[in-house]
This record gives sequence, structure tokens and C-alpha cells, in this order.
Amino acid sequence: MEGHKTVFTAIVALVAMLLVPMVLAQPTFTMDVEVEGVAVDSNTVVYAERGSTADIMVRLISDEDASDIRVNAWVGGYEYDVIESESKIFDLPNNTIKAIPIKLQLPSDMDASETYTLHIDVLNGVYSSSFVTSLRVEEIRHLTSIQDVILSPTTIEAGQPLFVTVRVENIGDKKEENIKVTASIPALGISARSYIEELTAHETSDEEDIESSGSTDIVLQIPDNAVAGIYDVKIDVEYDRSHEIESATYKVDIKSQSTTITVDQKEESAVTITPDITSQEVEQGKSAVFKISFANKGLDDKVVSLEASGDVVVRVDPSILTIRTDDTAEAFVYVATTENTAEGLHMFTVKVKSNDKVIKEINFGTQVVGKPSGWEGAKQVLEIAFIALLVILVILALVIVVKKLRGSEEGIEEPEELKGQTYY
Repeated sequence: MEGHKTVFTAIVALVAMLLVPMVLAQPTFTMDVEVEGVAVDSNTVVYAERGSTADIMVRLISDEDASDIRVNAWVGGYEYDVIESESKIFDLPNNTIKAIPIKLQLPSDMDASETYTLHIDVLNGVYSSSFVTSLRVEEIRHLTSIQDVILSPTTIEAGQPLFVTVRVENIGDKKEENIKVTASIPALGISARSYIEELTAHETSDEEDIESSGSTDIVLQIPDNAVAGIYDVKIDVEYDRSHEIESATYKVDIKSQSTTITVDQKEESAVTITPDITSQEVEQGKSAVFKISFANKGLDDKVVSLEASGDVVVRVDPSILTIRTDDTAEAFVYVATTENTAEGLHMFTVKVKSNDKVIKEINFGTQVVGKPSGWEGAKQVLEIAFIALLVILVILALVIVVKKLRGSEEGIEEPEELKGQTYY
């Protein structure tokens, strides 16, 4: 037993002797750090803007050979995650200086006017070394963010309208006014624009009647001859008097236009279906009407049915339509809103069926706007009354002028020197 203890003690001593050089060989790192080109230490506070990329340069030297190391830069305190970026793995020979650039993306929604701790860690699986400095994060003076883009529908037939809703947030330090939002499909050469009147600064969204985010709706009319395919829909948001622009790209699937239907397989018959317009603006509590025209170029009369569905009250009249051969017909779609209908874009779809088969779907949009306020309504009445009064005054002035002219003509007398004279 004593012999076993002696052997075990010898083994432990041998392992300890082997580990001592490894411990002693652990490298010591010296770091020089620059943030945004400024040399920093633990007492430095560096300015950075949220939504930007902080450029960090770490110059590293080791007093021993170091292998399989990496440099990691990170910031805590962000609500949704740790903000971090790291270099690739590298080896660092003894007394060799290596410059390691790191780009740290600061989220645009992190809390501003705050001071964060920036950590720089040098580590591998065995040892590590750390460096800290302070990062003061502020808002960029002018900065917007495209929060969301809704394309309706995402698969669309050529000749149909594409409804685009864009939501924009102001995350800068200054209020933005007259923000221009443009939607385009460059490959088709089409574009349309709209405006958001104003968005307050992100940190002061308690301003009365002004919010830091808002939406606008745009309608893109897809050409009838558009070739089927997947297209880029480009969204551009211009602000700060068009000195700044934020862009994003989305996808839409366009199908070839189909206006020819075969009702009877023994003959080639065609019905052309054309809406007069596909979008309208309507005030809360009022109605809108859309017209759909049909033309039958086939050899037989055709019977079609129409069904409407959407998030606004709609009805179709007539809902069943007979289109005589070589003739035309019309149907009307009625949209009714209430005073409680939410403002914004409301979509609905009309399906045209023949023999219980959908032969065409038409997408429509109704932009519901709020009723004028009491003062706005009174203002409109006063403006109308003023115009009516102005017209009356002009008419009265004309009548007076005409009467004076007539009176002058009727009251002309002979000159005094001609009165009583006789001519022989």
C-alpha cells in the first residue's frame, strides 16, 4: 500500500512539474486601441452615433508565441442582444505587432444619450486578456428607417394594380418634414410617389398630434404587357430636404395577363374584363363606386357571376351578368364606409366566375380619409359663402356699370350753341 502511495505522489509531482512551464508560458498581451481614429484608454469616452458602424483598430503584441487567438469587441446594455463583432482566428509570434480592424455595427434603435462600456477581449481556449473604454452613443441628426413594407398582393397579374404600404420611422435627432416615399419597379419603368407630412424626433414622440412613425400608401399600375417573372420593387425614402435617402428592395411575382377564357372547348371564345379604376379615396362615412366593363368577342352569349370580398362593406350590381355576343356590359362595385372605419388603405377583391370557375381576380383599394374637423368643416362653409358673396358683388357691380352707361346714353343733350339756331 505504501508503495502505491509513493508511485501516486511521484506521478502528481511529475504532472505538476510539466504544468509549470505551461503556466509560465502563458503570453501577456499589450493592446493599443483606437475607436474612430482616436486612441483610447480606460478613462476615455468616445463619441459614436447609433445606426452607424464604429471602426475599431486593435494593435496587439505578445511577449510569448500565441496561437489560435481572436479579438472580440462587444457592448452590453442593448435591450435585445449583445452587440458584438470578432476577428478571424490568427497566430501571433513573440514580439510581433499585429493590427486587427473590427467593425461594430451599432443598432439604430439602441438607447441614445447613454454611455456604454466597450469591451475588447483577446482570447483562445486557454487564456484571455481584456481592455475596456467608454462609448457615448448619440442620435444622428437626420435618420429614418423603413420599418415595414406591405405589398398587396405579392403575386399579381399584369394589368392589375399593386398596392404598396410603407411605414417609416424617424430615429434621428431632428423633426423630418415632407418625407417623399417612392415605390418603383425599375425593370418595368414604372414608379409612383407619396408624402408623409412630418415625423417628430424619436425621443420626443410625445409632441401633440405628431408621431415618430407613420405610413403612406402608393399604387403601382402593372403594365398589361408585363412579362411574367419575379421583379424587384424598390422603395426610396427621401428626407432632410432630399439630402438623405433610405432604400430597400422587395420582391413581387407578376403573372402574364389572362383575358381570354375558353368556356366551351369546341370554340375559342373571349371575354375582356376591364376595371375603369382600381383605387379611390373616400371620406369616412361615405361611399365609392368602381365600374367593371365586359366585352364579348366570342360566338356565344356568356354568363358570368361576380363576388366581392374585403375588409370594407362591398356589393356588386348586378352580381350575375349576361354578355351578348359581340356586345359589351357593365357591373358596378359599391364600397361603403362608416364613421368608425379605420383610416388608411382598405383592400378588396372581385372574383369573376364562369361555369363556377374563377376566370379573373381584380384587386381594388380604397384609401379612407378622416372627416374634416369641426373647424375644417366650418372653414369650408365659410370659404364657399365667401366665394358666393364675391360672385354676387361682381354681378352687382356689373349691373351698376351697365345702368350708368345706359343712363349716359339716354341723357345726351344738344350743345348750347346749337339750340334755337335755324338753318336755311
